[in-house]
Amino acid sequence: TRLVWIAMRTLSAVASSSLSLPSGNYIYSIAASAPGIFSAISSDDSLRVFDAGNLDHVSLITGKAHHDGVTSLRTYSGGNQPSLVTGGRDGKLRLWDSREANSSAVVEMQTGE
Repeated sequence: TRLVWIAMRTLSAVASSSLSLPSGNYIYSIAASAPGIFSAISSDDSLRVFDAGNLDHVSLITGKAHHDGVTSLRTYSGGNQPSLVTGGRDGKLRLWDSREANSSAVVEMQTGE
């Protein structure tokens, strides 16, 4: 006979936020973008940066990351400041500087068809 012990721990919320999203929108993907900072793409195709400690909105990088909708978000750390890479239904990959609010993509690449 095997005895299994299960430890239960009560979790409590330390912060809560609407993440500054317009009503009816939801998060597609979240990626850590720097220590204490995370980025999120949402159903309104926006790319936003948040403070991980208190979930406050830091900046809106772009309100429209891709023409036909954004589907993927990853962090790229090829320099001093991590950048963000998004993929979209438009067949493009875009590289964003996470320090720049209301900006255009730094690099854009079309994927093969």
